[in-house]
Amino acid sequence: MEHVFYLLVSFFLAFEILSLFAVKKIHASVNKYRDLSNVHDMSATFATYYVVNVLYFLTCVIGLISSQWACFLLILALCFIPKRYLTWRIIDGVISILILLFVILNKYHFHIDFDLLTIKLIVG
Repeated sequence: MEHVFYLLVSFFLAFEILSLFAVKKIHASVNKYRDLSNVHDMSATFATYYVVNVLYFLTCVIGLISSQWACFLLILALCFIPKRYLTWRIIDGVISILILLFVILNKYHFHIDFDLLTIKLIVG
């Protein structure tokens, strides 16, 4: 089950990369549907993007109980920063890609223990 979760994380890594390539279109759509008064005019592409983002958020919340909790906490902190400008959306995408790539590499290659590092940081 753990491998399925990290396969899902790799799917969201690919989703972040694809979102970075379409950042201008996504930014325009988000600004268009910000007030949710014209949701009935929403395109199928943007509706799919919205649903995948909700699943991505839920996956990050579930990731808080994994061994990579610090990385998922960073991604969740990034999602609460308002992205009114296109530059912030690009920066968020690049940072999220780097964090998700680190999560996968850390799980299967580096094996950095965030629990032990947190205890050492708190205790001194």
